[in-house]
Amino acid sequence: MGDTGEEAARAAGTATAGEPGAGGQAEGEGERRQTVAVAAAKGAAAGAVATVAMSACMLAAQKAGLMGRQPPAHIVRAATGRKVDGPPLSALSIAAHLGFGSATGAVYAVATVTGPRSGTWRRPSADPRTGMAFGLAVWAVSYAGWVPALGILDPPSEDRLGRPTSMAAAHVVYGAVLGRLLSGGRPQSRS
Repeated sequence: MGDTGEEAARAAGTATAGEPGAGGQAEGEGERRQTVAVAAAKGAAAGAVATVAMSACMLAAQKAGLMGRQPPAHIVRAATGRKVDGPPLSALSIAAHLGFGSATGAVYAVATVTGPRSGTWRRPSADPRTGMAFGLAVWAVSYAGWVPALGILDPPSEDRLGRPTSMAAAHVVYGAVLGRLLSGGRPQSRS
């Protein structure tokens, strides 16, 4: 017969108690926060899957004699004061690598899924191409940046032959998988 309060509010275009924009928030603010949180969660999950693909490349490079000890193991040993080895080092290295891959996946997802799509800056779309560029950026910031700055590994120009190229290639795989998973299966745009 008559409209309820919620139906009337929807008809008038105002928010009800359980909707974004309610409770004194600026219209769309709650929705934006939810979008960022959802993007970060999806990115973290995609980052974990992409890290597994990347790890397969790293293991293949290690079996080919190009890697020596895996970089995540070097990082964990440095973080623990070099007091860890054997199975505990392997377990911590896997956990640290998956955690880092998930965190960087969340950053990529938030950067490509949220934010403005018009104006002078257009955010990039999630796809394998932007993912590969992101993967290479993570490699550069890590292996030519903070990892050698902390004395964990030599910079790429001074590292053992094969590791820098293998790690860069593994990061390209990480980015391609990450971008593909977050693109929702959409084909790449040609623009």
